[in-house]
Amino acid sequence: LLTAKDVDNDALSANKINNLKKMTGNDLLAAEQKNKNKRLYMRGVFNIIITGNGDLALQLGNSRDAFKRRMIWIDCKKPENFRRISGFDDLLIEEEGDGILAWAIEGACKLLAAGGIITKGDEQEMALEYLLGESEPIETFIKTCVSYAPDKSILTRDVVPAFLKFVNYVGWNNHAVV
Repeated sequence: LLTAKDVDNDALSANKINNLKKMTGNDLLAAEQKNKNKRLYMRGVFNIIITGNGDLALQLGNSRDAFKRRMIWIDCKKPENFRRISGFDDLLIEEEGDGILAWAIEGACKLLAAGGIITKGDEQEMALEYLLGESEPIETFIKTCVSYAPDKSILTRDVVPAFLKFVNYVGWNNHAVV
């Protein structure tokens, strides 16, 4: 399990996404051993957890389907009535440490039994579609709201307001449409 904590919003931009794809797609990776002039090789079979404070701007290009298969998105928003509890991490370990460890081991056993594959439910699939749609808003708008009519045409002055209304309706951030 690899982690990337508190990443910038562009951590999944076009120029960085290919490395992530290699690390999760069973590609052969080359690494240099520290303080030695020696190359090591390993397979990219990692699970990766990425966290950040902002919304990640995805630029998946032609990797959309690959990331849909590999990705689980958990959107964590701070509740409106959030109240920080000082020393909460220590309190959790003290009071619930055994249960947390047992839960983690149970999850690891299930993951290993499933061959390292996490099964996604309908809710997770919908969340992923939302996230991936936000990463390609124009394509999603066209697939969702525009139909082919060979004897019809559409003007920019008509389609742009409809697109902006669509983006507002589905609740995507403004960065997705810029």
